[in-house]
Amino acid sequence: LFGILVYKESGQCVFANESAKNIVASRVFDSPLSQNFHNMDSWKISGLYEASLKAIQSGDEQNMELNLNTSFGEDAWVDIQISTFQFMNEKYLLLSLTHITEKKKLQAENSASLKFLKNLEKVNHIVQKSDDISKMNEEVLEEMLGIFESDRTWFVYPCDPEEHKWHVPMERTRKEFPGAFLMREEFDTTESVKAIFHFALDSEMPVTFGSGIESDHPLPKELIEKFQIQSQIVQAVYPKYGKPWLLGMHQCSSNRIWSPEDKKLFFQIAIRLTEGLNSLLFYQRLKESEEKLRLVLISSDDVIFTLDKKQRHTGVYGKWLERSGFTPEFFTGKTVREILGNEFEIHEES
Repeated sequence: LFGILVYKESGQCVFANESAKNIVASRVFDSPLSQNFHNMDSWKISGLYEASLKAIQSGDEQNMELNLNTSFGEDAWVDIQISTFQFMNEKYLLLSLTHITEKKKLQAENSASLKFLKNLEKVNHIVQKSDDISKMNEEVLEEMLGIFESDRTWFVYPCDPEEHKWHVPMERTRKEFPGAFLMREEFDTTESVKAIFHFALDSEMPVTFGSGIESDHPLPKELIEKFQIQSQIVQAVYPKYGKPWLLGMHQCSSNRIWSPEDKKLFFQIAIRLTEGLNSLLFYQRLKESEEKLRLVLISSDDVIFTLDKKQRHTGVYGKWLERSGFTPEFFTGKTVREILGNEFEIHEES
């Protein structure tokens, strides 16, 4: 759509094509042919009046984008080119209007997608570089506090309605809203808390709590009073080892409505955290298994050794080693021939 509006310098609208009438069905341009733009408060509030006077006084073309609320209750974006022309020794103001609502929507969507990816990358970076479970979780919670502009981020363990107690192993907060972590205690799994655990475990997506109809569930009164919560979002996290955790955020300063974008990002962060937890827990268990095996090997009465593909020693174990007077380093990196010398005959069996 390409609309045309023409006004006399005195302010009276003398022409409006049908496209202009369709585009500008809003209070800014309501009934354009009956308008005098000098008397339009909506022009002055929007900045259109100032731009029009500048075009009339300087003769220079002006351009602006205007967000309108149409008579249908919808938001619309219009690109307006403002210029002047002379006709019969009288100056006229010409407004050329182009509907750019779809363009603006696309720009907003692209901007939101870019912001989403940037925020997710911040979390990815923390998870991928970390080799410590506690440090990873603490850094992610700190990052979430900034990304969502929330007041408190936390982990609860275990997220299990059958357990009698739960605690907060880690938490990040605004200084004015300290949370359960500072209390350093275990809390009873009350009926209200059991309900939250059930809601989280029964849902694949984040679950929200608040006082408005936009929230999935109302907030339990006991949590509002104890932790100054106005709204909450939670997601169950399932590591491969151990019981589920509960990842959550509180908004204490306002009754926040968690947007679809908030929920989508929160969900993806929970996935990244789960992947990170699984990797680090696997590595931790592997190290524990290696240590147990090492203890078994060094307590053996026999000599036990490991070789690489080139028949070089990578480890030597057993009580014999203590009696021999040699250290494991003496054997490491050497072949049997290098250790025993050429005068010994070596037989290999496959």
